[in-house]
Amino acid sequence: MCRIQGEHLVALSSFPGIALTGETCGGVTGAMAALCLYFGKNDMLDYQANARTYGKCRKLIRPFEQALGTTKCREIHEKIIFGRYHDPSDKKEGYPAFLLDKGFEKCGLAPGIGARIAAETIIEDMERRTS
Repeated sequence: MCRIQGEHLVALSSFPGIALTGETCGGVTGAMAALCLYFGKNDMLDYQANARTYGKCRKLIRPFEQALGTTKCREIHEKIIFGRYHDPSDKKEGYPAFLLDKGFEKCGLAPGIGARIAAETIIEDMERRTS
């Protein structure tokens, strides 16, 4: 249901913080995209395949929350990364503060955790299929 290939990955470019609203972290949405690429099917009517993909995506939420305490970008900024929320959509104050606090470097933590969880899920499936 969420099969995306090649240049269509640009469709994910607004995922970090859900278009900079401070909502779901790009570490979650990016990991979900990776899981969808691996587990998803091009047939939107393959409901069983879609259900399996949804299940795999739902399984990444708990370990992500355990690692960072939340899936919300705003809360990760406040509690883990910066000690406050930098609103990157605020060009006057938020974005400059985000840059000053090395936001692009520090915000790699959450996507790294999401990528690790997604990779473990994919590797587990690959190992299951080969044994």
